[in-house]
Amino acid sequence: MLLRYTARLEQEAQDVEEAIRVVLDAGYRTPDLDRGSNRSIVVTTSELGTQIIEALTEIADRRFAYHAV
Repeated sequence: MLLRYTARLEQEAQDVEEAIRVVLDAGYRTPDLDRGSNRSIVVTTSELGTQIIEALTEIADRRFAYHAV
């Protein structure tokens, strides 16, 4: 919300949401979000945050990739 509404950084807000979606789609969950699925990978809040940061880094790398010649 801060990125979208206060800083008016719509693309960055979408990138964060996409990173979260990627991590959740991969099956990562904190214990409070785990619904007993055998496919869930239960991690700590800190570990989930690390996964989201890694996904966000990959998204940013794709967007801002450049090729040195």
